[in-house]
Amino acid sequence: MKTKTQKRNCRVLGEGRESDFQCRYEMPLDQINSPSVKKAEQLIARTLANPRERRATLYHEAFHTLTFQKYGVPTSYRGPAVGHLKESDRFYVVFGEVRASPEACKKLTAEQMARVAVAGIVAEKVLLGTANPPGKQMDFETYISSGQGGKKASELIYLFKLAEEQLTEELRADLNLQRDIVHEAARCEQAICGFDESVKNEKRGMETYESVKDGTTRFSAIPTP
Repeated sequence: MKTKTQKRNCRVLGEGRESDFQCRYEMPLDQINSPSVKKAEQLIARTLANPRERRATLYHEAFHTLTFQKYGVPTSYRGPAVGHLKESDRFYVVFGEVRASPEACKKLTAEQMARVAVAGIVAEKVLLGTANPPGKQMDFETYISSGQGGKKASELIYLFKLAEEQLTEELRADLNLQRDIVHEAARCEQAICGFDESVKNEKRGMETYESVKDGTTRFSAIPTP
């Protein structure tokens, strides 16, 4: 069955209270009502309802965006999603993500793309003290699998680690950039955590559909536990 993206508003319990958010479902339609999807929705609700985890998501995506913008790459935000990987039969969760054109990304050097890739985890480490390991792993895998600049995997691993060290030092020393991340995170919040009134909320009824394969580079999906 062809994979589709379905959007619908969710209201589920998270952190002791109901959370409203719009979620995308990147999977065949017959998978959407599975217990694994409901579990993933609850994970999203708990994460977005937790102030620390919410800030981590926003800071993470905001610094991805600012770093892309530094290199002239247009971006857009997208909010929570649950997806299914047919090859491994695994579900994954996206709390929020930055999208960018692959054509624009290909124009970046491997060194520049490494800084984009590590920006999210660096923002979390500097502004919150720690970074989310699954988020770091997915950004790492996205970068290493890109083959950016025709580099070997071993070369990309080195560039990723070097970029993380350098950007961490730079951000710790740059209070203006830290403020820029916080300001961008505020702009990011509505895009990622907003509740879209244009999408009907009819007891998990199916709504708008679009192709998942939209030709964009994405960051920050993590597998469900």
